[in-house]
Amino acid sequence: MKYAPNMFLHYVSDIARARTFYESILEMDVILELPEHVAWHIGSGFVFAIQFDPESDLSGKVRRTAELAVAVNLPDAEVDALYTEWIANGAREVESPHNEPWGYTFLVADPDGNQVRFAPANE
Repeated sequence: MKYAPNMFLHYVSDIARARTFYESILEMDVILELPEHVAWHIGSGFVFAIQFDPESDLSGKVRRTAELAVAVNLPDAEVDALYTEWIANGAREVESPHNEPWGYTFLVADPDGNQVRFAPANE
């Protein structure tokens, strides 16, 4: 493959609010900060970034186009606790913790409506 994707980007309407949200749920260090862009290294050459766009609010009913997935194996009780923590840090419930064929999962939205899924790492 000549070129491979190496960044996930979410557009946000309030860069400071989004930065606070993602730092609280992902606990990562910023690798690039510009007035309208913040990025974090998420491993294996991948970057997750947020970009200011005043028209980006997806908080209404929007057809899902993508999710940022956080895949880690944890006991169900720890997943439930993590879900509660994310909601307390500003996430909006999309799907509360539940079982799917791939395992115990939940789906939330950031303050702009971008979706973030927590799911088991099926390796």
